[in-house]
Amino acid sequence: MIPRLITLVGRWEDGWLPHRVEYFMWKQLKAAFCVDRLVMVGKSNDPRVPIDQYNSMGEALDTCEGEIVLIEPKGLVSLEDFDHPVSVTYAFGNAMNHNLQHKGVTVRINTPSDTDMFAINAAAIVLASRL
Repeated sequence: MIPRLITLVGRWEDGWLPHRVEYFMWKQLKAAFCVDRLVMVGKSNDPRVPIDQYNSMGEALDTCEGEIVLIEPKGLVSLEDFDHPVSVTYAFGNAMNHNLQHKGVTVRINTPSDTDMFAINAAAIVLASRL
């Protein structure tokens, strides 16, 4: 049996939120959905942000386990039709950068209007759909 391991990889929303505030939002989501690991792309110099941080999405994903699932606005598979792997790394861009450029299945969240959403919101939707 494959052990359940859930990892979230996000990218700091630079210019929108202080890293400390964004970190606490991700940390709360991590706890609520029993996520095993949280990783961010970009570097926060805030010592109150104790999290694994990498310079690029590729570098971050190379440290992760499980099937890689890229959440993209134009993903090939609809979230409603997606079978979530037991062991998975969900990767999210940010409001200004969705081009994740890494191998993996691409999944989209269908919304009534064509708009970008913050990664933290997309992550909550994806994790709730696992239930």
